[in-house]
Amino acid sequence: MPGPFVRNGHAGRRQRSGDRLLGKCFTCTDVSIDVSETSEETTIETADGMSADGLTPAVLASVGSVALALYFYYVRGDKQRGQFVGFWPVTILSLASYFKLEEIKQLLAERDE
Repeated sequence: MPGPFVRNGHAGRRQRSGDRLLGKCFTCTDVSIDVSETSEETTIETADGMSADGLTPAVLASVGSVALALYFYYVRGDKQRGQFVGFWPVTILSLASYFKLEEIKQLLAERDE
């Protein structure tokens, strides 16, 4: 007799035998996206402010902060400063996400007008 979990053949995840979704497989083909309305202008607007490899100034500053935190923590032995600097990447990326969302919100509002 098998245990309380049954293997879902398509997704490779384990589900309890009592789950309602047992035996159903959801794939990317279940969601249809209409990309026919995408124009070259929209693509250019989306890529504005981002380099070809996706490294924005915020990402570079975050990577630098991680390196600086590791330097303080391990090389200089200043664990408290290393932990303090270690929180910077989260703050930098959070602020970058907030400003990007505000920019998108403003673009959508201008488009609707």
